[in-house]
Amino acid sequence: MTAWYQLIGTYLFEEDVGWYHTYGIKVILPDGTSRTLSDISTDRERVQALVDACRAGALDPDHLTDVVENFLP
Repeated sequence: MTAWYQLIGTYLFEEDVGWYHTYGIKVILPDGTSRTLSDISTDRERVQALVDACRAGALDPDHLTDVVENFLP
């Protein structure tokens, strides 16, 4: 079984911008544990496209942080 990637959404608050909706990625590992990278972007479609690419490429979860760093502008 491979890891499963899914889009997550969260509301966060920052004093200078107020409340905002942001998206991240949760990866569920074959052993049932999970890791979450939150607050990647406020652009839902971009993060969903990244999730889809992680699934399609069967990304090794150990490389998720590097992939996200390369994804960021």
